Amino acid sequence: MTRSVISAVFSLLCTAVLMTANPAAAQSYTLTDLGASIGAYTANAINNSGQIAGAALPSGAAPNSDLSDPYLYSNGTITDLGNFGVASGSGQGYAINSLGQVVGLTGGGPFLFSNGTLSELSPTSVAPLGINTAGSIVGFYSFPGSGGGIADSDGFVIQNGALTDLGAGWAQGINTSGQIAGATVIPSTSLPEATLWQSDLTPALLGFLGTGIQSRAYAINDAGQAAGNSYTDPDNTHLHAFLFSNGTMTDIDTFNSSASWAWGINNNGVVVGMVADGLSDLGYDAFVYMGGEMMDLNTLIPAGSGLILEQANGINDAGQIVGTALDPIYALNHGVLLTPVAPEISAVSPRSGAKGTVVTIKGKNFSKKPVACTVAFNGVRATWTKWTDTEIQASVPAGATTGGVVVTAFFQKSNSKIFTVK
Repeated sequence: MTRSVISAVFSLLCTAVLMTANPAAAQSYTLTDLGASIGAYTANAINNSGQIAGAALPSGAAPNSDLSDPYLYSNGTITDLGNFGVASGSGQGYAINSLGQVVGLTGGGPFLFSNGTLSELSPTSVAPLGINTAGSIVGFYSFPGSGGGIADSDGFVIQNGALTDLGAGWAQGINTSGQIAGATVIPSTSLPEATLWQSDLTPALLGFLGTGIQSRAYAINDAGQAAGNSYTDPDNTHLHAFLFSNGTMTDIDTFNSSASWAWGINNNGVVVGMVADGLSDLGYDAFVYMGGEMMDLNTLIPAGSGLILEQANGINDAGQIVGTALDPIYALNHGVLLTPVAPEISAVSPRSGAKGTVVTIKGKNFSKKPVACTVAFNGVRATWTKWTDTEIQASVPAGATTGGVVVTAFFQKSNSKIFTVK
C-alpha cells in the first residue's frame, strides 16, 4: 500500500506554491513531523505495527540537498538502509510488509531489506514497489534504452526467488493472498488500463470511469479492493481517484477536482491519496476517503503545524496515515505520520430511558464531520440527530439493552458510559 515511483518524481517536480496551511476544522488526527524529528522528507508506506518506510536525508547532508537514502522507522528509531557503498543518491523505501521487510531503490540499485540485511535484487533494472507477508515482490522494469514510460515497461512479480513477467505495464501492490494491482498496456491503444491479477496471475481488466480510456490501480487490500485513478473522459481533462470493489469501479473524487490520485487503501476500505486543491494547478492536498466522502486531511489536523499536507501515501488498519508535507517557508518536503485521535465521552444525559429516548452525549474528538462515525447502545447502532465535535444527540434504538454507550469516529472507539434501558 504505497505510492509509485511516478508519484515520487511527481512530488519533487510539482511542489505546491501555497503559503499558508488550511485552518483545521477539527482535530481528528495528531501529526508527527518525521522531517523535523528524523530528517525524513517523505513517508511512503506503513504496516500494522506502525513501522514506516520512506526517504530521508543521509547523515551530514544539507537540508536543501537532493540526496536521500531509504529508511526504516520503527519504535521512534530510524535506520538508514544504506546504498550498497555508492554515493548517496535518490534512494527510497517504497513498501513495507508486516514483517518489517522493505523494498525500494538506492543509489546502487533495487533492494530488499530483511532481518537487518540489505540485499540487491536481480535483475538490477527492476523497480520494486510492493511486498507482501510471504515476501513476494512486485514492480516494473524498463527495457534497455527505453524512455521508461509505461509502454516501455513490463510489470513483474518475484515469488520464491523467481521472476515472472506480467506483460507490458506496471505492478504496483500485492496483498496477503498474492493478488496484484497495477496496469496493463492495451495493444490496440497503447494506453494503460487498471488491472487486478489473481493469485494464479490471471489478469482481469478493471475498466475506466465514465468515458475515460486510461486508468491505473496503485494499491490493493486483503479483500481484493483496489484503489487508483482513471480519466473520466476521452480528452483526458479530468483524472479522478477510484475505489474498485465487488466488480465495480467507483469515482471517489467527491471534490470533483481536475485531478486526484489514490495511493493507498487499508483493510477497512479507507483510501488515501492526493487531490488538486483548486487554488493552483501546482497545488495538491492530501485526502482520506471513508464513508462515501473525500476529506482534505489539512482540515483534520491541529492548527499551527506550519505544514501543508500534500500527499497521503499509505494507511494501515489502525487508520495511521503516512505521507508528504510541504514547509512553505523553507520550501522543504517533510515526511509525516497522522494518527487518529480516539473520541472521549465525558457525560451521558439522561443515564436511563426507554426506546426512543433522546440522549445527549458530551465529550471531545467526536469529529465535526460525522463520516464513518457511529454511536451505539450496548452494541446496537443508534440514529443521531445532532453531531458536533463535542456533542451528539441520539435516540435509544430498538433492541438496545442496558450497557455501554460507545462513540466510533474514524474507526476509533471511545470509552464507554453505562446507560440503563427501561
